[in-house]
Amino acid sequence: MTKAYQQIALMEWKTLSEVWKRRILAPFISGLDMFWPPDICKKLRRGDWTVQNHIDLHGLRVDPAREAVMQFLKASQKSGARCVRIVHGKGYGSEGGHSVLKEKVRRWLKQCDCVMAFAEAQEIDGGSGALIVLLKGLAHAPYSAPRP
Repeated sequence: MTKAYQQIALMEWKTLSEVWKRRILAPFISGLDMFWPPDICKKLRRGDWTVQNHIDLHGLRVDPAREAVMQFLKASQKSGARCVRIVHGKGYGSEGGHSVLKEKVRRWLKQCDCVMAFAEAQEIDGGSGALIVLLKGLAHAPYSAPRP
């Protein structure tokens, strides 16, 4: 990409409204539904929401972990919890030293209708080994299991 092309692309990006920027970037930056206010993920990342429930997936393989996450989200939403933490681990104990569940959990959350947004947890809450998830209230969306 030439420098002139980069400058043109940057000028065009600056002309886009904030709504369109969020719609374009939301799937790549975090698990934010593009129609929710932009400060939701910022508040999740800052730790402004109180975690009301959590699950630890350490030691689980992919299929049992998916089932555990789906049951956890369903039970949490049913109990009225709005903010939950999912600890998927950093992958230090897995083969190759990378977290198998990290990307899987993010994919499952993006497919789940009960999830409003999610973001990586603060270091004190697990950092890159955990996600803070904001659930929709029961009136907004019923639970639906994502595809594997």
